[in-house]
Amino acid sequence: MSSITTLGADRVSRFKDAFGSYRFFVGSLECLAVSDGALTFPAAWYAANAQPADVEAVLRAHYLPTTQVTNQTTCLLVSTGQQLVLIDTGLKEHLKSAVSSAAPSQLRLLGRLQEHLAQAGVQPGDIDTVVLTHGHPDHVGGLTNADGSLAFPNAHYFMERTDWTTFTAPPGHTSAAVEASGIAVARLTLPAIKDRVTLIDPGQEIAPGVHTLAAAGHTPGHLGLIVSSGNEYLLHVCDVAAHHVLSLEHPEWYFAGDLDPQTSMQSRRRLFDRGAVDGPRVFASHFPFPSLGHVVARARSWHWEPEVYTWQY
Repeated sequence: MSSITTLGADRVSRFKDAFGSYRFFVGSLECLAVSDGALTFPAAWYAANAQPADVEAVLRAHYLPTTQVTNQTTCLLVSTGQQLVLIDTGLKEHLKSAVSSAAPSQLRLLGRLQEHLAQAGVQPGDIDTVVLTHGHPDHVGGLTNADGSLAFPNAHYFMERTDWTTFTAPPGHTSAAVEASGIAVARLTLPAIKDRVTLIDPGQEIAPGVHTLAAAGHTPGHLGLIVSSGNEYLLHVCDVAAHHVLSLEHPEWYFAGDLDPQTSMQSRRRLFDRGAVDGPRVFASHFPFPSLGHVVARARSWHWEPEVYTWQY
């Protein structure tokens, strides 16, 4: 770990400022948004039930590319003072080809998590707790190294029990949608942690100030999280929204990767309404880096107000 830096009377930093990460506090808990890179998919995937012309019009109105969407993949590290809790693990280079034949081009920018952790002063062995929000490749694909060893060798792992069952099921025991979701990566990585994983239900406390939250739909056991300290809390919505414009301006549009679109949209409505009413910082795994901001309510939708990326000098 990096040397401790005093930022104020009650705030002490354990992380370094570095490219690819962004540190911030929730009360007395220090957090680090860490980029694993980015992924690119056709714009139509982000609004699978919408007319292509409507999707194109919304993207153009926000000066965004209209045919391809490039989204960040950001993991979250929380220092409780006693534990380092990593939420999700990204996708390592050696597993990209296991996602699909198109994966090398769509996922070519992913795989930077450990590099960016190291630049922030965090080594793999420093992390003692890993929370897996769901079983998709860009969240569990960083669990193992190319030789099959654990990427975070000293960690204990937590995953929602329904997602564990879904993404460790052998071929022939899952739906076609699950098979198409990149389950091959989970089948390669999750067995490596079977003796170190605790299967949980939503609502459980993982570490002091870190609680899981029900957010099903994107996957059967998809989790959100609450990170809280004192009077402050962070709402981690993970993948209930796939895009910072399309998913918020049009809550009725769903992502092609949602295994249960209707339940996913219900979870999105519940979590983003909470964010708009309570006004906490919100962390969304695939929103523009550092994937941190606030949700503002509109008549029947929301607007994303990103946190200004500010270096801590």
